[in-house]
Amino acid sequence: MRKTNARLATSFQPEVETSLPRIPEGKQQIEVGGGAIGNIVGRALSLRPRGAIGNDELVVKSLSARLRVHLLARPTHPWDCDLPANERNELFVQQCLEDVSTAIPKLFRSMPEIDEMDIIVMEPRGRRAIISGVVKRSDALASSRLSAGMKLKALGLEYGRSNSGFERLEEDAVLALD
Repeated sequence: MRKTNARLATSFQPEVETSLPRIPEGKQQIEVGGGAIGNIVGRALSLRPRGAIGNDELVVKSLSARLRVHLLARPTHPWDCDLPANERNELFVQQCLEDVSTAIPKLFRSMPEIDEMDIIVMEPRGRRAIISGVVKRSDALASSRLSAGMKLKALGLEYGRSNSGFERLEEDAVLALD
C-alpha cells in the first residue's frame, strides 16, 4: 500500500531539527487527520517527494463532505404480529424514530469529515418515504434530552404521524436521490 505524503493543516507541526535518523525517501509516513475519507483524500493528493525538501507536500487546509443516506426502516418484530393493527403501527413508529435518532449521531461520529447528511427513511414494504431532511453535524452531535421524535424534528427532519402510523410525505419534502 502506498503511503501518503499529504496531510491536514490541523495536524501540521512546525519542523524542528532533531538528531533523529532521517526516514528513507518513499518510506515517509505523515499523518492525515480525520477518518477514512481524509485518508482517501490524502492518498489521492500524495506527490513524489522532491530530494532534500522536508515536508514537501500538498496540505489539506479544510475537508468536508455531504452524505446521502437512503434507509429502509425495520419492520416491527415478528413476535408482535398478533397485536392489533393500531398497536403494531404505534410500535413501528416509535421503533423507527428511535432507530433513526440513534443512527444519525453514530454516522457522524464514524465519519468526521461529513458536515451534512441528506436522509430519507423509507417504509419497509411500500418503499415510500416516511422521514426526510438534511441534518447538520453540529445539531446531530449536540446532547439533547428530547424524545426521539422531537429530536428528529429539531434536527430538521420532516415526518408526519397519525393514529395509523406515519403519514405520506409531500413530494417537496422528499429529496430527489436518483
